[in-house]
Amino acid sequence: MKNKKALVAIALVALIGVVGGSWAYYTSQASFDNDFTTGTYGTSITEEFESPDNWTPGTTTTKKVNVRNNGSVSIVARAKYTETWTAADGSTTLDGVRDGERVAQFTVGSNWEKATDGYYYYNDVLTTGETSTDFISSVTFNPDFELEEGTDITCTESTQGNRTEKTCTSLNTGYAGATYKLVVTVETIQSDAAWQHTPAA
Repeated sequence: MKNKKALVAIALVALIGVVGGSWAYYTSQASFDNDFTTGTYGTSITEEFESPDNWTPGTTTTKKVNVRNNGSVSIVARAKYTETWTAADGSTTLDGVRDGERVAQFTVGSNWEKATDGYYYYNDVLTTGETSTDFISSVTFNPDFELEEGTDITCTESTQGNRTEKTCTSLNTGYAGATYKLVVTVETIQSDAAWQHTPAA
């Protein structure tokens, strides 16, 4: 008798399952048109520089490089530079350092911080219409630089009576008559919360 009741209960559940499968529902759907207008992205890199023809020790040459945000979205910027000294012969590369000091000297501007990837990052986000401080503002030929005999110049002496004359001329493999090239590269990207850099030690 108990088994019969159990079978009836199972059959009833099965019946409900079948009936439930045939139920219908009222449904509705709505759609809304939403227009998204993207922000504009625009930057300009400005350089102020006039190449000197006769750059000599102690001479400072203006070279200003900065970034301006011309768009409607905020941006961040980074910059790096490379230097090369090429002797007058056109093939000899000079290291740009003498007696532990750089031959060409300049200071990176405020708010630019060097990171471990070799780039200098501008520490502030540039909003619309803002301009960064100068990455570099000028370059100075080291005022303590001296031409070295046998490296930059060659000298000969001649004596006539009590008069001695020393004549020096430039070699084409040293700094005399050399060309200095400073290349600055600036990159920008839209700012977001994830942007960051690791300062150099």
